[in-house]
Amino acid sequence: MRHQAFTALGMLFISLFLTACGGGGGSGGGGGGGGQSTSHNAGLDCLSSSCHGSGGTAPTFSAAGTIFSSGSAVQTAATVKFYVPNSNTLITQAETDGSGNFYTTTDLSSYFTNAGIHVTVTGPSGAITDMSNVAISGACNGSGCHASGNRVVSN
Repeated sequence: MRHQAFTALGMLFISLFLTACGGGGGSGGGGGGGGQSTSHNAGLDCLSSSCHGSGGTAPTFSAAGTIFSSGSAVQTAATVKFYVPNSNTLITQAETDGSGNFYTTTDLSSYFTNAGIHVTVTGPSGAITDMSNVAISGACNGSGCHASGNRVVSN
């Protein structure tokens, strides 16, 4: 009886944890995909040292952020793709969730260190937004990138 209680509590913890962090997605990317699940803290720096960054208390992501549809409204149906610069070589991709958040656990560190990463966002209309410069960090909502006032918008 005691073992069954611990098993049930463990399963409840795992399901709550995955729901809070946006579930998962294929190819090392996630966010729930197409608004099917939600995560938390839209617009905040996911890779801060206290959260999904190195040494944080939650699972480590290599890149994460939030996509908006306009103003403060989040985009729940976007695809974020990470490419080798100056090529069409796709490294990984991630879908936004019901909070507009996306993430990937694919190791991107060597790309960030060397030439950076070319990032595109495809919105539900099929319109593609290209990042004008290569990304040199996965902290997409970080203060040096797309923090408040410099949000990524896709429709």
